[in-house]
Amino acid sequence: MKLVYAKESFSKERAYWKPIIHFNILKHVLLIIRLLEEAIEAQPEDDASRSSTPAEEESALLSREGFTTEHRILCMQLKPLIDLEASMRKQLLQHRELRNGEEIFVQSHFAWAKHFYSGQHRSQQQRLSKGDALRTEMGTVLNASCRNITALWSDPKVRKLLDEQALRLEHEAGFFLDELERVTELNYEPTDLDVCKARLRTVGVTETHFRVSSMLSQVDWIVYDVGGARTQRATWKPYFDDANAIVFLAPLSGFNQKLEEEPRINRLEDSLLLWRDISSSPLLTS
Repeated sequence: MKLVYAKESFSKERAYWKPIIHFNILKHVLLIIRLLEEAIEAQPEDDASRSSTPAEEESALLSREGFTTEHRILCMQLKPLIDLEASMRKQLLQHRELRNGEEIFVQSHFAWAKHFYSGQHRSQQQRLSKGDALRTEMGTVLNASCRNITALWSDPKVRKLLDEQALRLEHEAGFFLDELERVTELNYEPTDLDVCKARLRTVGVTETHFRVSSMLSQVDWIVYDVGGARTQRATWKPYFDDANAIVFLAPLSGFNQKLEEEPRINRLEDSLLLWRDISSSPLLTS
């Protein structure tokens, strides 16, 4: 809605999404590396111990998936991304701890965009300069690692491994591995579509103001974006009062996924049940 009705404001904020887009890339790359390393380590050790020549070593390092020493080298070359992702995670979490397996998030009151662009916020220069330096470092490292990341993502054996794990990264929010060369350029500037694709989970309620103009009038709208996680649903009720409309969004990609909070429950099924509860709520009868 902001892209349509508050185009100027949206365009000004677009550049702020660059570190988030780069963080999305880091998360997907490290996920692939972790799965690849686990698959390589699962190969028999005794085969490698009997090797005596380079050719025999290469043969011994073949797992049942066909991974080779080149895959090991590729993982090692991309190891610096681990520390970079950890630093970014620390900056976004702001000293909070995540539960095991929980997706990283930011609090709605945390001005993450200003955190990574300190030039316009001199009063908080010392704290924000760390975010600014991390943003610059992340762009530089990803630019230098672009060829290796592309080799990792385009490798047929790696893609086969992801298929066996039922992982469709290209269907997830924040997927940019098919556009690495463009989004890792040093002078990269996010497009409108990039911002729409980027993924950053927000905990809490985000309030957005914009004006809708027509030939006859101008109407000021306030949109409250409430988090969809189960732990956040108790905060919804106050926003039902005096609401003109409720926009309910549910990703179809959740058809084969489980809830983070309750692994036994299908995400799409949970969305359908939640919609029924909301649409039949007594709070909406008036």
